[in-house]
Amino acid sequence: MTAFRLLLGFLALLILVGPLVLGASSVRRRLLRASTGFDGALVDLVLGLTAITLISESLGSFGWFRLGPVIVACNAVGLAAWWLLGPIQGQPPEVTHSDHHSDQPSGIGRNPQTRVMIATVLIVFGSWTTRTVGALRSGMTSIDTLWYHLPAAVRFAQDGRLTGVPPQDADSITAFYPLTSSVFHAVGLLLFDSDLISVFVNLGWFAVVLCAAQIGARFGVGPSAVLAVTILLGAPAFVETQSAGALTDVSGMALLLMAVAIMLGAPWGQLTLGRAVPVGLALGLATGMKFSFLFPAGAIALGSALSAPKCRRPLTAAVTAGAALVSGGYWFLRNIR
Repeated sequence: MTAFRLLLGFLALLILVGPLVLGASSVRRRLLRASTGFDGALVDLVLGLTAITLISESLGSFGWFRLGPVIVACNAVGLAAWWLLGPIQGQPPEVTHSDHHSDQPSGIGRNPQTRVMIATVLIVFGSWTTRTVGALRSGMTSIDTLWYHLPAAVRFAQDGRLTGVPPQDADSITAFYPLTSSVFHAVGLLLFDSDLISVFVNLGWFAVVLCAAQIGARFGVGPSAVLAVTILLGAPAFVETQSAGALTDVSGMALLLMAVAIMLGAPWGQLTLGRAVPVGLALGLATGMKFSFLFPAGAIALGSALSAPKCRRPLTAAVTAGAALVSGGYWFLRNIR
């Protein structure tokens, strides 16, 4: 890949993502009225990923999953949301835990636990980065990456179609796997005409896991929460399989943690209907990564319903389930068809 082509890819990425950021922030303000810090960033990220997923799935159902239509659709959706759902005037903001407890751990330079957390994050991130640099030299070599994750992404980018279940190999079961992660990699292929960005995708999910774990700061255990997930991410099996590859365990873990973080950010511990939407969307995206995330997603959805006021629990459960079906139901409907 030439430097000029790389520059064009980043320019196309900026043109694609920019309007979605504006639209996601407008939708978030309409759903939550106000939400800042890590909480607001997580909601915006869920909404943006959902938009890219739904746009890709819609276009791919008709064979229009191409760079031009994807960029035009993302701009249209993002700018329309920004224009139609601008800031709400004259309404009080949603009061969240973050209004009473800072999202940032206090005494970052003096707290020994925070120092241990930072050191652990740097060590684990270094191990992930080392494998990523190696993949830049020799390519991604993990089995599942080469078995069906990236082959599916390449097929999506080449054919422009996401429907159909052609077998990847003699074991046809892989053709029925949910492939939301492959859609994200396919978008990268369209933008850069290369799998270069795919090498870095799981590093991005690594960062999202740490941001979601910051929910613990609201309850006085921010460094402990981040340290716990960092130790998990640093497990040898996790480093060897998730870094510098297209496997989906870290992405599913990030989305589940995002759902939990958004749920726990509810005002006074009671989930509002507006907040149930991004919770459900995150859970749906997680199930679109891997079948095995269905069970933890269901447990979190049940917890979100129980955290709502008793009179609104059935409606909250319906909203959460409906949002999850919207963001994660495509592959299951495709398989039935």
